[in-house]
Amino acid sequence: MHRGFIVSPRSKQAIRATAHRLLDAFPLGGRKVPVLQLLEVWMPSIEEDFSFEILDSAEMFQRFGQDAEGITCHKENMIALRTDVYERAAKGVGRDRFTAAHELGHYFLHANEAQTMMRQSSFDTKAYCDSEWQANQFARELLADIRHVGRFPTMDAIAAHYGVSYEVARIQFQEAKKMTLGRAI
Repeated sequence: MHRGFIVSPRSKQAIRATAHRLLDAFPLGGRKVPVLQLLEVWMPSIEEDFSFEILDSAEMFQRFGQDAEGITCHKENMIALRTDVYERAAKGVGRDRFTAAHELGHYFLHANEAQTMMRQSSFDTKAYCDSEWQANQFARELLADIRHVGRFPTMDAIAAHYGVSYEVARIQFQEAKKMTLGRAI
């Protein structure tokens, strides 16, 4: 897993609650999340100075010093996706929809983290203190709402319904099973 920066500790449950607050603002009822519409329409409507940008590889490198698939810049109150990622997300490719949701995770989870003196996480860093782990958790919860995945019989059905990768569907399916078993005990 790509390591991020050390951030305030957050549990899966806390991250799930943040994703659910965002989901509950829309009448989706367990339907596929229009993640690009969130970035292009909804975010600018609730955050006056928010911007969403689509940048090619050279522009991404020139502005941010890296050819990232996506980037969240709190200083500029913006999220940028690389052009190829945006185009594939628009076509419904699960991996690229995940990247867009992952950047929303950084935006909502890490806005108040100190931007100076940020320390790179390492393999010794607890996962719940790693910015990338947290953003991945958020993206999974946003795209495949755990409150609804239990109604699907297979991981393939989850992936198809929510427009996510098989890996995201597998993780959410297993998490939903754990939650169900926990309630049964």
